[in-house]
Amino acid sequence: PNGNLFLFGTFHNIYLLGFILQKMDLKVLNSIIWFKPNAQPNITCRMLTESSEQIVWAANNPSKKATKWTFNYKVAKELNGGKQMRNVWEFPLTPRRERIAEHPSQKPLALMKRLVKIGSNPGDIILDPFAGTGTTGHAALAEGRRFFLIDRENKYIEAQRSRFQDAGFGDPVKFSTQAEIKHIINELDQSPSPLDPPVDAIA
Repeated sequence: PNGNLFLFGTFHNIYLLGFILQKMDLKVLNSIIWFKPNAQPNITCRMLTESSEQIVWAANNPSKKATKWTFNYKVAKELNGGKQMRNVWEFPLTPRRERIAEHPSQKPLALMKRLVKIGSNPGDIILDPFAGTGTTGHAALAEGRRFFLIDRENKYIEAQRSRFQDAGFGDPVKFSTQAEIKHIINELDQSPSPLDPPVDAIA
């Protein structure tokens, strides 16, 4: 309850996502516009060049009960040079040096770090059910959070392994099958401190 949901989408699906959130009676907090200054040109020349994605920020609670979601206002202000952070964020497309396994929608690490910093606290658990190459997990580890990653594509799971090893995060990351998920969750529940448990990636 009151956990943050950050849902990425383009004009193809963002309105449907908003409709679903309303039908679920979840409280929508903000719509963040991710502006991509180096977006790909429109080769059809029959419409405007699509250069943005929207991120719907919602609280995982019914509208009337949602009250205590995490928003690190001071952190956001520091990240924005001492001024209130606006909801239009400029980040280039994922740079080539970060690209892994030719994933078609890999997000920039800097963007995911910003979401992690303002929407969670150290020791919190972050879930990415469409993890791809593990950018959410990378951002979570870099900022002192725990995480679960879920993906069904083996090539992306292997890309995650390589990524965490290359970033020096290999030891605290555990890859598990679905049959082991319940056991891992039980271990986390029994951790003596929220700041010092194993970090797990669920594949």
